[in-house]
Amino acid sequence: MLVKGDRFVAEGYLHTFQSSNDEGLPVHREEFVARKIGHDMAYTTYGVDRTPKIQQGPTNGCTVPPPPTAGEPVAVGL
Repeated sequence: MLVKGDRFVAEGYLHTFQSSNDEGLPVHREEFVARKIGHDMAYTTYGVDRTPKIQQGPTNGCTVPPPPTAGEPVAVGL
């Protein structure tokens, strides 16, 4: 969803490694490896779409119990 010119925030780590330059001499290099990336919320406005998705059956063969009705106790596993 990012386009050219967007401000973004990235979380990751700095990877340092050694390679050789055009003359065959060793050179230490660094690269940033992003693990998470997203819009910078200080500069980007966005809307949240909470419209329900179309109810579809499970695709992997598992069954999902229906949601509890009002007043029915809910089982919670920890």
